[in-house]
This record gives sequence, C-alpha cells and structure tokens, in this order.
Amino acid sequence: VGQSEIAVRDMGDMFILLTQPASGDELQGIKRGVVEIADLLLVNKADGELLTAAERTRTDYTNALRLLRPVSPGWTTPVLTCSALHEIGVDATWSTVEGYRAMMKKNGAFDQRRRNQAVAWMWAEIKDTLNERFRADPVVATKINDLETQVANGTLAPATGAQALLAAFLRDNPLRP
Repeated sequence: VGQSEIAVRDMGDMFILLTQPASGDELQGIKRGVVEIADLLLVNKADGELLTAAERTRTDYTNALRLLRPVSPGWTTPVLTCSALHEIGVDATWSTVEGYRAMMKKNGAFDQRRRNQAVAWMWAEIKDTLNERFRADPVVATKINDLETQVANGTLAPATGAQALLAAFLRDNPLRP
C-alpha cells in the first residue's frame, strides 16, 4: 500500500472503493493497494448488459479479499453490487455503512481512528508548513534549480542534494549538526 492510499484512508471514517465491471483490470496490481485498505467494495453499473459481468466481478473480488487480512478489526470487507443509475443496491450499501459504523463504535476502533487521524493531520500540517517555509527561504530558493538539475542529470546523488539544501535552510539554526 502506497503513501497516497494511506493518506486517503486517513481522511475518513470508512474507505469505500467503487469499481465497475468489465474494466479488464479487476484484480491487477494497480488496484491491489486500494483493495487492501477498502472497508467496502462496490461494483457499480450492475444492471442491463453489465449485470452478469458485475456479478462476476463481485465474486472475483470476494474471493481475492479472502486472501487478505481485514483492514479494520472485527470487520470482513463486503463486496456489493449496485446500480446508481437505477438506484439498485443503495439501501444495502447504506445498511452496510451503518453496520460498519456501529461495529467500529462498539469495539472502540472508531474513536481510535479519529485519534489517529488527528495525529496524522497534525504531522501533515507540520510537513506542509515546513515544506512551504523551506521552499520560500531565499538562500534555498537560489540553490534549488541547480541542485535539482544535478540530481536529475545523475551528477549529484539525491542524498547529497538534500543535505546541501538542508544545510542552506538550517544555516542559522543553533541545533544544526
């Protein structure tokens, strides 16, 4: 699971993956990361000519999810079919969302996730602020383009470029090593 998937998961109380049938990449690696962190998987467009394909996709995902560890304690990720166009499966989807929330509240995982989210948001704010101040620093700004070019050309190691920029940024900091 990549950082972007984790960031998305940290944003909400439940991670719902919406997919469609017959897309040709149901179980490919590109989706594996997001499938691993989904609390609910919905196969949309389960109507008309795509109904059979949607059911097949649901079965494929259900079987694949059996091989993965549950992402939320006490919860097995369900795979449902729905049709947003024809409002099929909407009630079952909402019932599943409510059941998930109730279970997470009961076992304390909901409140724990909220606490974890608050800490993650704090660190994200620190990271964003430091990055903004870093890039806005006048000494750093004069060095960024040259060092990026050297790193991109392979004439400077990424770690060496990073150390040079950090040294420029921390030049007046008494805590600097």
